[in-house]
Amino acid sequence: MFALLLLGACASEDSIAPDPGTSKVANLDPAVFEAGRPAPVPAARDVPVSRDIPVTHLGRTVLPDAELVILARTERLTPAQAGIEIARVEPLRTLHGAAPTDESTLTVICGEPGILPGPGGQALLILRRRPRSPNHETVQVVPVSGKGGAERLEAFELYLDVEGLPDEAERVERLLDYLRDALRDPRRWTRANAALEYASLAAARPDDLGGADIAPLRSAILSARNPGTRNALQRALAVAERDTGARPTTARGPSRDPARADTAALAAAVEEFDATEDAAKRRDLVLDAAVDLGRRSTPLLRRALADPDARVREAGIAAAAEVGARSLTEPILGMLTGDDPLPLRRSAVRALGYLAAPSAVPTLSLMARGGGALEKDATFALARVRDEPALLALEGLRDAATDAERRRLIAFLLSDAFVEQERGLGRMRSDDPRSSR
Repeated sequence: MFALLLLGACASEDSIAPDPGTSKVANLDPAVFEAGRPAPVPAARDVPVSRDIPVTHLGRTVLPDAELVILARTERLTPAQAGIEIARVEPLRTLHGAAPTDESTLTVICGEPGILPGPGGQALLILRRRPRSPNHETVQVVPVSGKGGAERLEAFELYLDVEGLPDEAERVERLLDYLRDALRDPRRWTRANAALEYASLAAARPDDLGGADIAPLRSAILSARNPGTRNALQRALAVAERDTGARPTTARGPSRDPARADTAALAAAVEEFDATEDAAKRRDLVLDAAVDLGRRSTPLLRRALADPDARVREAGIAAAAEVGARSLTEPILGMLTGDDPLPLRRSAVRALGYLAAPSAVPTLSLMARGGGALEKDATFALARVRDEPALLALEGLRDAATDAERRRLIAFLLSDAFVEQERGLGRMRSDDPRSSR
């Protein structure tokens, strides 16, 4: 599924530095890596990652659970019961920890289908060893194919380098030097991720921010169009300015009128979308508009959902889920009854869950008990919609299940533990009405 900023947990699409209290895919050109079988896997960095006082969001949230981080290629992917997938992967690079040297491939287990890349695909795998087993399970999975993945991998390695420095003051200085430069980077993902990392740092370690951060943060706010990015920058700036008596900077775009600037940007994107015959370009326009304009990109996303090219339609589906465009529920729902390719219909099912679309519950209920290829995806989607009809449908599925593993899965989806998992992955806020169901 498309996500703007992703370090995806096995059951999630989450970011390297998710927006604190909220919390999805930019990608990497596979040509960056050699297609052939690599030489022996390089050893991990000599400097161990410091675990005492982490300064990055990655260090605070992911690395404590990570025993091994590898860039890997999937050789074989096998679905198992209860939404589990098992992959045999070939390590291409070791970024943290020590990969076993006695085997050329590893067995990796993931708890939600569709997160691990298919055969031949590559991803950054953050793993821990399963108890009493030579196999590993995923802590997070980071896709590295397509637009933006090079930046994602670059940021991940930078954060590992930061946490590997022996002195806390050095770690803070190195991180802030990177963030100040990253806010001026020409690449959208790098700028947006730096904003979120800044906000995470401000929340977790406010004393690390100071006067040197004010100018780069103010400048970034004035050029940021995405509301979530602006909000993250504002929170960081408020912390940096707290002891200076400085007048707060408002979140304004370059024209000093963000609504007018967004309207003009949307009109330009729609005009270019309508004019181009290149499906790949139309797809990129959709994804860029979602990054830059958030929910204001909805008119363009609606066009994308009706596009003749399946790649553009799938980008529209994923972008709609990312920006929370619930007004697009019905056209997405309509794709489930058409003859669209299975991957596109799977994206539609997942999007309806992320959008918490009540009108999709009857269709999702039928799919969840139909035994087809999308049964598990529809079951997870019902758990994410989580209104009364969806919960009743899940209870009926649980009671009718003859397979013990499926009953256990649905019992988990009905439990508070699933709600807590969704909150932890940034998919559900504590004040979300679904949290009490």
